[in-house]
Amino acid sequence: MLNPEEQRHREHLMDSYGMPLAYLAYRRASRLNGMEAYSASACFHRLRDLCWPREAPETAPFLSQEQRTALIAFEEIYHSLPWRPIADHPHISELPGDDLSPLVPAGKLLLRLVWPYYAFFKFCERIHCIFLYRFFRWLRCIFR
Repeated sequence: MLNPEEQRHREHLMDSYGMPLAYLAYRRASRLNGMEAYSASACFHRLRDLCWPREAPETAPFLSQEQRTALIAFEEIYHSLPWRPIADHPHISELPGDDLSPLVPAGKLLLRLVWPYYAFFKFCERIHCIFLYRFFRWLRCIFR
């Protein structure tokens, strides 16, 4: 059983994985605010860079064995892709041809396993109501 501090850390960890993976799996057609001129792979790379936990997958203390295995598989695919830095912003990389397709199946699996809001996100996606999703996130922050 996790104490309240460990539970908050676990929720933060899962949200950190969930945001970039949800973009990869379902929102690639839209660009991040301020990155409209960049490719979907560049947007995903930047979002992952900003949100992804810095802990190594095998040391993430709150992941189950199934989650760890999926995370390691995703990381292997991610690091095997030919990322190339963007000239204007060397801290952001993109893929030649903007092809994120090798990551999508592993990303969807990992998203389903680690993000507790996956079912709700899918419901919002189905009814095209991102505002409902944002409202839910806002309520969650208020009642922590």
